[in-house]
Amino acid sequence: MSISKSFLKIAFFALFLLTAVSEGYAQKSKNSFVAYSVFVSNTLDITWDLPEGFTDLRSSTVWGPQEGNSEKIYDAMLRSKDEHCIILYPGVRPMFYHLQLSGEAASPFYQLREELATASGEAGLTEAELNSRIMAIESGVIKDSLNADAIYMAELPLVKAYKGKYPYCISIYTYKKGQPSMFFKCFLTETGKKMENDYLSRLFKALKYRNDEWAYNEDTYLEESYKLFLRIRE
Repeated sequence: MSISKSFLKIAFFALFLLTAVSEGYAQKSKNSFVAYSVFVSNTLDITWDLPEGFTDLRSSTVWGPQEGNSEKIYDAMLRSKDEHCIILYPGVRPMFYHLQLSGEAASPFYQLREELATASGEAGLTEAELNSRIMAIESGVIKDSLNADAIYMAELPLVKAYKGKYPYCISIYTYKKGQPSMFFKCFLTETGKKMENDYLSRLFKALKYRNDEWAYNEDTYLEESYKLFLRIRE
């Protein structure tokens, strides 16, 4: 039995309402990393493998460096088996929304700089100071492994430790022209900070833009959104 496009749009809207929620509610959901990885694979030709040594917390969240500011939806949360690192994976709907942006606002570098400015709060850093705190990876093994055009990273200052245990946060944005950018958060304990490069290496090895010629297909997006809706509500 075929599913009408209008029905799929209604189902997608219901999915958005159910997932665009507060952190307290999101932590009670039955979200699964596998469900979202299947969605991004089928709609975006992007690989999300489970990084080595990490487990799925089966939860989503809404988080920003300053409460009430620059908050984003994260559809999946993974934690290292040693519990010294938590990685938040991007909300799939914001990834598609970013495709509609243009100009400076569409740049992952700009988005990260704005996030860093918000996190810095009253420090009042200049644009040059903010730019200097962003690491841009535009060549090398890591970039080639992801098949991305660039990766941008910066450490965000936190007002308080995430979940009372993780005082360090690395914000990561990936960029590939004409395709959705991905944004991640990597939270680290004091011990985890010493293993930062190892955790990031495991994350990057588990990500990949597979199709250089990818193009948005609304029918595929709506159908896969409906399937995702069913998976995460099981």
